[in-house]
Amino acid sequence: MHSTGSIIKTYCEKVRHYLDDPDLDAKYDDNYLVRFFLSSSMSDVISRVSMMSDAQVVAVLPLTVAAGTQYYQLPPHVRQILRVGTTVASSGVFMEDFHPRSEFNMYGPGWSIEGNIISFKPYPTEAKNYTILYVPSGDVAVHYEAAAHGVRNANGTFTLHSSGSLLGSLDKRPNAYVGSYIRIFGTNITDECQVSAYDAATRVATLRTTPANAAGSYSYEVVPFLMEPMIDAISLSAAMRAGTGRKITQAHMQSLMLAYRQAIKTAYDTLGNMNSRTGKRFSGGTVDNKNLYVF
Repeated sequence: MHSTGSIIKTYCEKVRHYLDDPDLDAKYDDNYLVRFFLSSSMSDVISRVSMMSDAQVVAVLPLTVAAGTQYYQLPPHVRQILRVGTTVASSGVFMEDFHPRSEFNMYGPGWSIEGNIISFKPYPTEAKNYTILYVPSGDVAVHYEAAAHGVRNANGTFTLHSSGSLLGSLDKRPNAYVGSYIRIFGTNITDECQVSAYDAATRVATLRTTPANAAGSYSYEVVPFLMEPMIDAISLSAAMRAGTGRKITQAHMQSLMLAYRQAIKTAYDTLGNMNSRTGKRFSGGTVDNKNLYVF
């Protein structure tokens, strides 16, 4: 991990390490590596890990619908919607669960995805608060702010910075950072808080949990949910993309591909049983599944 604790800075260091190319160091700064290679590599790794794993990373989008209104905009990084319905306010348990149907169903399709919007048909008959569970794709513009320009507000929200000092770029699309994580770098604590709502006009992110760091100005970064093997796989994927343009040797590319596959496998193994309620068992007799055994 980079000395700052930043995932994005760690990614930049790893890409340079894996390529070991002085020309790349001279021509491509960190901003270039982040803006041109990071997003596509994140989408690649996050989608692959989510498709292989039984424990998919899930984000939540609260959605208020109005009577007679069919279309509502989704975050730009929705890969798969798992559930749409209403929940009990006191418990969070789903009370209504709307299943998508065929377009030719006599009662209508219920809901369907049309590009970056969700369509309800038949139209809602009254105003309701829906909850949407979805799997993120990783299509998000991440950034890191080294200076203390991010503001942890007293009400628990966080205001992102907008100037050119960002490493990466600010995503200006509506709901862009919903489901992503704001990592607030305090003196002794690094908060990792999931964004539950994001206002692109004001750059104010509503956080699902209250930051441990007190109200004030902080350096920070915005990234999707990532684990160490996923960071490694993303760095390797980006190194291969950058290396294609640099015309690295076939042996070098093969070594990067092997390391990438190993990192993807480790990420899958780490995430695979995250939601399991029981551990793995052995079929044969071992000291772990016998009632009586001798140490």
